[in-house]
Amino acid sequence: MLLALSAGVGAASPWSALEKELQRRDYPAAWAAAERLAPDHAGEPDFDFLYALAALETGHPQHAAFALERILLVRPDQHRARVELARAYFLLGDHASARREFLAVRAAGPPPNVRSRIELFLAEMDRRESALRTRVAGYVELRPGWDSNVASATADSSIEIPALGIVNLGDGEISDRYLDKNAGVTVVHPLSRRRALFADLAYRDRENVDTQAYDTRSVGLSAGLAWNGEGRRLRLPLQYQVLYLANEEFRRLASLGIEWTRDVNAGNQLLLFGQLGTLRYPEDSLRDVDLALAGAGWNHRYAGLPLLASASVYIGDESARHATGDPNGRSYYGARLGAQWSGIRKHTPYASLAWQRSDYDADNPVFLRTRREDFAELRLGWNWQPQRHWNVTAEASLVDNRANIGLYEYTRRQFSVGVRYQFD
Repeated sequence: MLLALSAGVGAASPWSALEKELQRRDYPAAWAAAERLAPDHAGEPDFDFLYALAALETGHPQHAAFALERILLVRPDQHRARVELARAYFLLGDHASARREFLAVRAAGPPPNVRSRIELFLAEMDRRESALRTRVAGYVELRPGWDSNVASATADSSIEIPALGIVNLGDGEISDRYLDKNAGVTVVHPLSRRRALFADLAYRDRENVDTQAYDTRSVGLSAGLAWNGEGRRLRLPLQYQVLYLANEEFRRLASLGIEWTRDVNAGNQLLLFGQLGTLRYPEDSLRDVDLALAGAGWNHRYAGLPLLASASVYIGDESARHATGDPNGRSYYGARLGAQWSGIRKHTPYASLAWQRSDYDADNPVFLRTRREDFAELRLGWNWQPQRHWNVTAEASLVDNRANIGLYEYTRRQFSVGVRYQFD
């Protein structure tokens, strides 16, 4: 907001060269001239006004504020100086002082163009102050469905164990209906325009109708620090999760993660992520492992099409904490492709395909061979948002897990329809 220069400045004034540089909008030259003249003329109101304008336009709002405050001490009715002082406070992030000065000028009845600019600054301060408030959002969801293989069991009726020969298996694949009861809360507390603290609490509960032995429930907390600015985002989450099986504690996860995102341009986004942590099994410590994971992803929004495509790759390692647990350690790598279409109002169909290869670290002591697996999952879904806070989702998935040990080979199909309420 560059206002008209003070009418009291004449062409023959000692700072006329500074005035000309401001009129030409050569602000670096104006600031250089203002700094040369300041030792001899600082404190003279007309010079201080020009000095402040040059300081504001070259990124020195603190210098501008000092000069404008000197003016208002001797000329309290100089509204042009008061408007520029308000702008200096705004650039310094002192919104309370900026608002006070803007409102004082608005109350004096300035010209319409000045008033409209004041309103723009007041609206921008409202927006920024709103963005710096602690925000709470969350959801609750019910999702009934059907699972063809609740225990991820092999379809084979028997397997061969070297020490025992052919062994008949039990029931094998067991299908059942289920109800997922999920909820989550996210809290974001800004520390500044670029930094914030965050915390995510997630609860997931799957209750099977007939096979309660495979009911699962998990409670997870993720919290950390996030940075955001100039198309880049960085999150450092600390995560802790407890998984229950049939109402008994089954596994604990504790980890430190890193998530970095960069908007390359309007249609492309790069993601890098990593995780270090531990998995603990309270009832079977031989399964305890330390984990490390790293990966990268890419999101692409097609120009002229309501289509978002994504791809990611990753590599990981889970090292057994005990030498006798080496058969439970593994290295793995995988990839995921996804797409969603937003061309239908209130409807978003989506699809994803995931694949993972796992190579275990030592021979399985029962089957006397090193376990290898290839996991693949196809997921198709449709999301409908009838109202702002409500979502209805229908989803189907197919899992095919191939393994060189028959006990770990299985297929699994799931279908569900869910209703979610989101609040913020």
